[in-house]
Amino acid sequence: MINVPLLGCCPYLRSQNPTGECIEPLNQLAKRLNGEIRDLFRDLSSEMQGMKYSIASSYELISSLIENPQAAGKLPQFKQRVIWPGTHTSNIVTVLLSMNWIVTVYFSAISEISQTCWLISGFVEVKSACCGGGGKFNAEEACTPSSSCCADRSRYLFWDLLHPTQATSKIVGLAFYDGAARFVSPITFKQLADA
Repeated sequence: MINVPLLGCCPYLRSQNPTGECIEPLNQLAKRLNGEIRDLFRDLSSEMQGMKYSIASSYELISSLIENPQAAGKLPQFKQRVIWPGTHTSNIVTVLLSMNWIVTVYFSAISEISQTCWLISGFVEVKSACCGGGGKFNAEEACTPSSSCCADRSRYLFWDLLHPTQATSKIVGLAFYDGAARFVSPITFKQLADA
């Protein structure tokens, strides 16, 4: 399960705020929902012997990247190549849990993840969209073929009004697969797949 990210910090919503800051009531709503999701899974696992689950915190991960954009370039070195089941165009990873439960996780077009040197110094922009229709945070209109785009999308957290860049998705995939408990718990996706 992947929880709800900081809704109020995407470029579009920032562009609607006169101060340009995140819209905190939306972030607090996401945080409350995430707490309810965590409690629901904990309760289910106590009722269903042997149930294993993993909750990835997109809220915590995106929050940490916004607070410390340079941290994006300091990922742990993974010694193995991670390949999710399916074809290279697959957007869905299906994890089979005990007792025939199925959880489907959407990974924004990630089906193959490998640790490379594509991001060395972290993000330089965590508020604006790389591709957009201009205006505040390049987020006043959606990304279209005629939109202006940033020179290096690997240095941006957001691709468009609402969605992460491929660089962000890669960080997310690595963190959720075998990252710190801060970003995925009670076990990682790797541990869940191995269970």
